[in-house]
Amino acid sequence: MLCAAKIGRRSVTRQFFMLSALRFAKLGIAVVSLIVYGRVFGVGLHMDAWVFASSIVMAVGMLAWGPVNEIARSHFLQQAKRNGFEQAARHATRLLGVTALGSVILALTLWASGQLLVDWLYAGNDAQSRALMLQLFVWLLPSLVIGQMLALTSAYLNCCGVIYAPEWIGIGAGLFSLSCIVLGAAPWGIHALVAAHYAGLVISQTVSWWLLYRLGFLRASLRPVIDPGVREYLYFSAPLYLSYAAGQTNAVLERSLATSLGSGTVSSLHYPAQIKSTLQAVITSVLFSLAVPRLTKAVGERSGEGFWPVLREVQRVNAIFLLAVLPPVLAGASLIVAVIFDLRRLDVIQADVLANLIRAYVLALVPVSLYLVHGAALLARQRGKMYAAWGVISQAMSVALLLALLPQLGILAFPIALFVSHSVASVAMARAIGPSASLWKDTGVLILLFFAVTWIEHSLFQWLLTSLYNPLAVLVLGFVAHGAFVVAALALKRSRLGG
Repeated sequence: MLCAAKIGRRSVTRQFFMLSALRFAKLGIAVVSLIVYGRVFGVGLHMDAWVFASSIVMAVGMLAWGPVNEIARSHFLQQAKRNGFEQAARHATRLLGVTALGSVILALTLWASGQLLVDWLYAGNDAQSRALMLQLFVWLLPSLVIGQMLALTSAYLNCCGVIYAPEWIGIGAGLFSLSCIVLGAAPWGIHALVAAHYAGLVISQTVSWWLLYRLGFLRASLRPVIDPGVREYLYFSAPLYLSYAAGQTNAVLERSLATSLGSGTVSSLHYPAQIKSTLQAVITSVLFSLAVPRLTKAVGERSGEGFWPVLREVQRVNAIFLLAVLPPVLAGASLIVAVIFDLRRLDVIQADVLANLIRAYVLALVPVSLYLVHGAALLARQRGKMYAAWGVISQAMSVALLLALLPQLGILAFPIALFVSHSVASVAMARAIGPSASLWKDTGVLILLFFAVTWIEHSLFQWLLTSLYNPLAVLVLGFVAHGAFVVAALALKRSRLGG
């Protein structure tokens, strides 16, 4: 029996909020990690080197296997439905072997060309920074193999209805990694981040493989055989490679351009972008754990009419999430800077720049989330080429805007280019999917509520700050008040619908 049969027993909304609860626990760990990074490593040469090296390694991994990972869930379900679970699991196991071998070859190639690559990408003049970047880059290369195996393992667990276990694994691994940073920062310095990174990956991969084996995977040999089933994964992921190439090239170009703006610029961009990425990870996890399997199943039904209600539900859940998390982050950006960093190590201008970057990146999450929702819908309808095309267009627009705006706006050009490019792409993709009048109606209501709630939150934060004089206490109280408001609003809506 198809192990993915568990998918669909609960509504997307209920599963979303159950999964989001776990994701918010991971978000809490990520927030604490940001504070530790900011307090211990701050903004400067060492953090620049870590961000630069880890970003390049991540970009290479995403370029190599991102498209395969993105279609893994939907294509496994299609193979299982067509050929049976056992054969689909056999192909999935062989795909794990193929991507593992490919990652080893890729890591060795990058190790051999590391000096040339870093010299080419680093636009600064500091020899010490360049040497540290190269060292960290080489040390992080083996994570390409473990990270890729973990990405596919999590995808197959989701397909078998194991949705929450990977999140619990991530929480445990995150706590262990954080403890490595806290205990290792003093003796090892920035290299404690490398140790913490590998500790989290190894723990997550070990437990995930055990779960996968219990579900009937890994029974075939991991020998890298490109059989017809593996070729299907590679064939259907091929249209997305152009999009990923554009996206990861854009990411590398951003890091390279940031190094040209002086020491501390790369890490100054990292902290606000990480806040955006942490929130985005909640959306991405839910979309590809729940929405893609549900949408794919709805498309496969005889009439296909179930697709639109599911898509509508996914769009509304995304809107609720944005309204639930973005206003307090926007309103409390300056307070977040005060909490993350030791303000004695920052001047007023640096603190203002960081706060403005947080606001700009968080606002960019609105079009980015719509882009992801519509991309998931296109994948479910087997229109990966359309998704890939708009991915390439959005990244090309982002690069063009960045190059045009960087001389005038400086560091703020990075989030603004992201916002504009993904706004255009999300609108075009919505039109490509089909009728979108209801989406724009919901979007208009969301924007009005968004600005109203943000204004109220800002006033609340200012009032609390005059009374408490403690940024952390003000943030906690503000977020609790906002959370209570969201829960009450959802409960009221639920009671009205029930009535």
